[in-house]
Amino acid sequence: MKQLIIILLFFCSITGTSVCGNYHGSPHFDFISSNPKNENKPNYSISASNEAILISSVAQGSQIWVFNASGQNIYNKVAKESFVAVPIRSKGIFIIRIKSSKEIYTTKVIVK
Repeated sequence: MKQLIIILLFFCSITGTSVCGNYHGSPHFDFISSNPKNENKPNYSISASNEAILISSVAQGSQIWVFNASGQNIYNKVAKESFVAVPIRSKGIFIIRIKSSKEIYTTKVIVK
C-alpha cells in the first residue's frame, strides 16, 4: 500500500494533479477530479466497469493515455471519435490523461 501511495504522489507531482478532489460515485467506479475547484472543467464523461473505461465527449485528435497503478502505460492512442472505450483486464486504480489542443486533463478512476 505504501508503494502505491508513493507512486501516486510521484505521478501527481510530475503531472501537477492532486489526489484530493471532488468525489463522485457510481455502482462501478469512484471518480476523483484533478481540478478540485471545477474551474473550466472539461465536459468529459468517464465511466468504468470490469471490462472497459468509457470516455465520451472527447475532441477528435485528442491524445489519450491510461496508466495502471504501477505507472505502466496500458493505453496510448489518438481519439478518432468523440467516444473511446479503453479495454481493461482487472480492477484497480487507473490514471487517465487527455491532451487536446486546448488543455491537458488528468484524473484518477478506481474500478471496484
